[in-house]
Parts: sequence; structure tokens; C-alpha cells
Amino acid sequence: DSSDVATVIEALADAEWSTDRVGMYGLSFPGWSQMLALASDDAPSLKAVVPVSPVTDLWSLFTEQGATLEILEFRPPLFTAQLVTGARSARANETGRPFVPDTEPGHVACPRYSEEIETSPPVWNGDRTAYFQERDLRPLIDGTKVAVFATVGLRWDEGDPTGETWDLMVDQLDGVWDLLGPHRRFMLGQWAHGFPTRPDFDQMAVAWLDRYLRTYDRDDPGAIKPGVVEYEDDSGVWHTAKRWPPRATDATLWLSGDDLVADPGDVEASSRTFLSSDRVPCAGVCMRPFAGRLPGCVGDHLVYVSEPLTEEVVIAGHYTVDLTIESDLPDGTLASFLYHTDADDPCAVADHTESGQAIADLRHVFVDEGADFPVNTPTDITLTSVPLASRIPAGHRLVLTVGSAGWNTVPDPYRPHLTVTTGPGTVSALTLPVVEGTFATTS
Repeated sequence: DSSDVATVIEALADAEWSTDRVGMYGLSFPGWSQMLALASDDAPSLKAVVPVSPVTDLWSLFTEQGATLEILEFRPPLFTAQLVTGARSARANETGRPFVPDTEPGHVACPRYSEEIETSPPVWNGDRTAYFQERDLRPLIDGTKVAVFATVGLRWDEGDPTGETWDLMVDQLDGVWDLLGPHRRFMLGQWAHGFPTRPDFDQMAVAWLDRYLRTYDRDDPGAIKPGVVEYEDDSGVWHTAKRWPPRATDATLWLSGDDLVADPGDVEASSRTFLSSDRVPCAGVCMRPFAGRLPGCVGDHLVYVSEPLTEEVVIAGHYTVDLTIESDLPDGTLASFLYHTDADDPCAVADHTESGQAIADLRHVFVDEGADFPVNTPTDITLTSVPLASRIPAGHRLVLTVGSAGWNTVPDPYRPHLTVTTGPGTVSALTLPVVEGTFATTS
């Protein structure tokens, strides 16, 4: 694909009517094509791109740190062939949604598919195999001289019980800002897999291409400038930064019993065990399951709740959850969700807002290639959330759930007993990237 797109670019540049300066623009797979073009050394005529929800790393498109994602209708024949009788059909049976395997001969006629299927079954145990390592474009786009105006949505569910509105590429710009040259610009906001909902985006995209493809006055005060990140928080307010993730101040809350406490000296020793579930927490509306209770309130998750915040804060980037955890099996999915609420009952559904989620497979919390998790041994791990931008009002409590199922993950065949330990000698904590406001909770 990379050589093909380079061939197209240079053919356009060589056309008699061409200015020799080529740009690209497009959503999803066309966004991926732009990243493939950046990864090529054979497209010197490419000067500017506007990738919308592109792909930079196939492994992190299909998994969250090794936990296989439910990719809905996005199913190439290679993966369909592997899943006809596997997890995807099981997911279809559980949700009642139809699953129709793509067995049309013309769709699986590529001679390499049989070879790929033969060599890549580990795709669905989450390992970053050689197949995926070859499809990580980040080392290949490092230092590109092409001007890049990239955008991605931060929405994961939008209340859609099918999950079809989430942006598959939500984390595909992670680490990319530092790989690009000085002519870079990002836009991230509260939309799902699609073009930005900002009414001025089309004009900005044209202005970006004008700047780098035409004779253009770059000193014009109205010219679109590189080196800018614009991102929208979940209250609809826009922010400007000089990089992504934006620079932030870490605020840490420690897990203590079933609380999140601000003072590490207040941490109480506790050991809480749950039996992980293979069910996706969806019932009617995603993330609002099980008889009006949050996922962590039904016995197969844990819940940790903070005191109310004393003032409003905005968090943006990635939160992390450090856990001292013990498992009786070497594999399984681990999922953390962060909410905020002004409800007195932290498990009540009403007035909860999801800020973000962090999901991993236990075999991949240390190495992408996968290795059995230590069994019956307290082990320190870190979960890192998908990108987020969330405004948390004063008076709201934070609610952190730790469990084993995400609404967007393939059901896990493993059901380990998981134990989270807090207290002296443990690392269990939630760390938030605060970009606005001073983080503090009432005592």
C-alpha cells in the first residue's frame, strides 16, 4: 500500500498540468493511506496532508494493550476467516446482533490470505506479532518533512447501545506529535468516527493545503499556523496547546478500601477480590448496565470513590491507574473506567459522566509481545487510558471502577479471581493530568 500510494502521488506530480506539489485529505482508510504515504521514501512530491481519524499502528487499532477490541463491521476477510466460529460469533450470539461471516469467494481471493491466516492466528490472542510490527508506521514517519494537520475524535460511546459511534482511531495519534516536523497541527474533539464537527474545519483544511501547495502569504495574520493543538473537552469548551498530550500537572488519589483519598497517609490496608466476568457491561445503553447500577456495583468489579472536588478542573491527555494486583490465572482482561458524579450514591446511574477508560490484557501489561502474568503473586502494574479531555465540576466525586470487561472488548474466555491490594508497600493509585484548575477534594 505504501508503494502504491507513492506511485499515485508521483504520477500526479508528473502530470503536465501539475504544480509538482501534491496534498492528501480524507477520513479513516484514506487517513491511513496518508500515513502510508508519510512512511514512504518514494513520494518527494507530497507536501501536505490532512488525515482525519487515520491509522498509525494496526496493533493498537485492533487491541487496547493486547485486549482484543470488538471491531463491529470493520472486519477484513483475514480476520473474519479466523473468527467465523470464534469470539466474534460468540459476541453476536450474546448481544443478539446478527453476525454474517464474509465467505464470498471473491472477497478472499488474494493469494496471500491463506498464508496470512496460516501465520497470524496470534492476532487474536493480542500479541504484537511480526505481522503487527510490520504495520507500525510510527518509526517510518519519524522526522517527516510533510506538513501534517491531523484530527481524531475522542468519543467512545455517545450513548449508542451498539457502540457503533465510537472512533476506532481514538488513540492513533498517541506519540505522533513528537515524530512530526515543525509543520504540524492537531484537532481533537467530542465527535465519533467522522469529520470534526467544528463548522470551520473544512475551511481550515483548505487553508492548510493552500499554505503548503500554493504560493501563499504565510505571514498573513489570517493564515493557518502550524505548531498548534486545539482540543475540545466533554463540556464543549475548546482549548489550545502547543503539543499533544498537553502539558499537565499530575494529581494523584490513592486507592484505600473502597475510597480514593488525597493524602497517602490516609491509605488503609485492604485486599478486595472479585471474580472477573466475560460479559460486556451493556444493557440498553452502553456503560449503564445491570439494573441501574454502574459496572463496579454488581460483584464482578470494584469501585473506588473520592470526596467531592472543591473546584472545577479540566483533565486532558491520559490518566493512569497503578495497581498492586494478584491473579489466579496467567491471562485475562483488565478494564478500568473513570466517571464523575454529583449523586450521593456512587453506584447510581443518574448523573454519571464517563471521563475515560483504560483497558489491557494481563499478558500484555509488561510486554507487547505477550507473556504469562505471574500467578498468585502480588504484582505492580500500570494501566494507561485512551486519550481524553474532560471537565469535572466542583462538588462532583470521582468514581473509578476496576473490572474485567469493556463494552468495546471481545468477551474474555478467561475468568480469573483478581485481588487488588492497598496500603503500605502497594502502588495502587489514580493519577490525573490536570490542565486547568487546582485539584483538591474535601476532607
